Amino acid sequence: MALIEQANRRREAGGAGPPGDSASGQLAAAADLARIGAQLSSLAGGAPAQGWTAWLRPQADEATLSRDSMPGTDGDAEWRRLTDEWHASYWRSQEPWRHRVVTGPLPTLYDCFDHADLLISDISSVVADFIASGKPYAVANPDGRDADEFRAEFPTAAAAYLLDAGCAALPDVIAEAAGPGPDRLAAARRELKGYLLGPDHPDALTRFNDAVEALAARTAHPTETTSAAQPTDTTSTGRPAAATLAVQPTEADAAPGAPAVRAASGA
Repeated sequence: MALIEQANRRREAGGAGPPGDSASGQLAAAADLARIGAQLSSLAGGAPAQGWTAWLRPQADEATLSRDSMPGTDGDAEWRRLTDEWHASYWRSQEPWRHRVVTGPLPTLYDCFDHADLLISDISSVVADFIASGKPYAVANPDGRDADEFRAEFPTAAAAYLLDAGCAALPDVIAEAAGPGPDRLAAARRELKGYLLGPDHPDALTRFNDAVEALAARTAHPTETTSAAQPTDTTSTGRPAAATLAVQPTEADAAPGAPAVRAASGA
């Protein structure tokens, strides 16, 4: 936290980037945050341990929350409206260039994704979630392993920029993510998204339901042959061919004067 605050002070002193709302606008947004937060706490405190409100209530573990957070409770519509208002106020309450550390349930991870231009993460399920956005991402390779070997062992890094322990490539990664030049890894990310998450249409819930119904049909009629969905075209390794396009940028590729970029760091 101390390092983050120190970096924010340096940015503020150097005129880090485009301003957000005026000072009065930021104060108003901060007041809205306090007001909406109190409403959310009140809604969660008086609600049953179900629905979206369950996420603000103390529980033993996240597995319990996932099980009990079923939609359809009376407070869910109000909960969604308030959380949407909270998120809008949160992003207006500070300058857009300011580093932020999120430790509580809000803002949600996916709302942070929506406001980020680039994800920087270690090997984590957060990477697979972010791949759905189609945005650039970088993965830490602290041991400096061979890039092809690293990507072969960790398929989610197939379309990522790789960062060694010294983060020497980070300025070039940020320049390419925010610069006006071509996005050389866009095709690789699209291919990897299809490989890891499946097609956008039909959506995942529809495909899951279809698979369950097909399984039920095979169980009811075990002697009948049912057709199977064909996977996305892949290489002989079972991974998308476009992943081979994932390369690290060089200094020559950096876009001079690239605009500020918002990065989400996943753990």
